Amino acid sequence: MNDVEELLTDSLRGRAAGDVDAAGLLAGATSRGRVYRRRRRLWTGTAVFAAVLLVTAGAVTVTGGLGDGSFAPGGASTSELPRVTGEPGASSDPSRVGTDPNMVHFAAPKLTATARHYRWTSGDGYEQLEIGLGEQDLVHASIGRDMALLDEVSTRGDYGVVIREEPVPGLQLRVQANRDDRARQVLAALRLDLAQRIMLPFQLGEVPADARAVHASVGFLDGTFVDGGVTLERGATDRMQVHAERARDDATGSVHGANHSAGGRPAFRYPDGTEVALLGLPQLLVNARIGQVDRQGFDLADVDLVLGQMNLAADVDSVASWPYPLLG
Repeated sequence: MNDVEELLTDSLRGRAAGDVDAAGLLAGATSRGRVYRRRRRLWTGTAVFAAVLLVTAGAVTVTGGLGDGSFAPGGASTSELPRVTGEPGASSDPSRVGTDPNMVHFAAPKLTATARHYRWTSGDGYEQLEIGLGEQDLVHASIGRDMALLDEVSTRGDYGVVIREEPVPGLQLRVQANRDDRARQVLAALRLDLAQRIMLPFQLGEVPADARAVHASVGFLDGTFVDGGVTLERGATDRMQVHAERARDDATGSVHGANHSAGGRPAFRYPDGTEVALLGLPQLLVNARIGQVDRQGFDLADVDLVLGQMNLAADVDSVASWPYPLLG
């Protein structure tokens, strides 16, 4: 559940009947200072398959996720990431792994074609696939040039089964799962000779001076985009996280309760001043977050620039229609 939905859920729990004004509840909840955060672990590669807030007939139900049958996309969709023509896979050139957040240098088409949920991540010095092969079988496959880094970016420590290999000189591979057979299933299915684009249903049309993208992630559930984002950095301390999350159509579209304008777009500025969320977008919840005020580096003007100049996909359900590259 995202920050906006958490606010709505908290307010709605006390309302068992009557019409629901989601945007009004959002404004009311935040004005009372009841701002709740659940810091997403997207940026370290952990899956975030958000719960969906259902508001029907005045009642509230928080369901397990977009793939539980409570949500139906608005048309045919595919979550297959496009191949990068002319870009070598990890086995051909390990030095390119983890150098460009616009792509990953491996694939697993046999697994992603049937898996219920999975996430691709391209970080600084590593790339990762997180994939669910069963009710509780979450498998992480990571590649890079430094095994110590792969161990560090793993969010599960040494829990379960960990397989470490060097498939070609200079390329480290780490697979982790609850069960040995699942780990080896993923290991056997990896294609280290392919490169894929990391794509999102938005593109950063303009970023602050000297800022660069260092991390990107995109997750799918039942063939539908769930969430993803880009991390911008400038120097050693400045960091901004730009995140988009698939939302039910009845959870978006209203600009009532807006208290801010991000480059002319209606937005909600959180009371602590470190996060701004766009309002009125169909199908998406989009926000940008910077650090604590005394350490953030980037400021509100930078956030407004990024959100105000963002290019949005015409069809969230069609990866092929998404803008590319991540920074326009």
